Amino acid sequence: MTIGIIGSGAIGTAFARTLSRAGIEATISNSRGPDSLKELVRELGPSIKAGTREEAARVLETLHRRGLIAAAGETPLYSFKPAREDMRGIVAEVADAYRRHLISIAVYIHRKSSASVREFARAFDLKKER
Repeated sequence: MTIGIIGSGAIGTAFARTLSRAGIEATISNSRGPDSLKELVRELGPSIKAGTREEAARVLETLHRRGLIAAAGETPLYSFKPAREDMRGIVAEVADAYRRHLISIAVYIHRKSSASVREFARAFDLKKER
């Protein structure tokens, strides 16, 4: 999973800074392009990369196709508008969990599994019989 931050204003930068302090990789983008983010990315450290508007647009289009956001206009303006009411509740629960436990959730998602978990998983590797 990749964390993408659309917007490099106060909120986007604060989020990127929080992720950077935890050593979590993320990509930040803005409407002016990755060159305008060079200084910010250098300040934030090696776990934060600058992305393009096209990369951000692909993420938004995917969320639109999955029914989580609505698009309006020729050059779409996106807004949170789940296609189904149950999706609204699920998104609200996830947003609440992230708000209360952002760093621990992000660390959990990105950490490497322990040796015992990897060893257990190897038991399920399919091997060709001789």
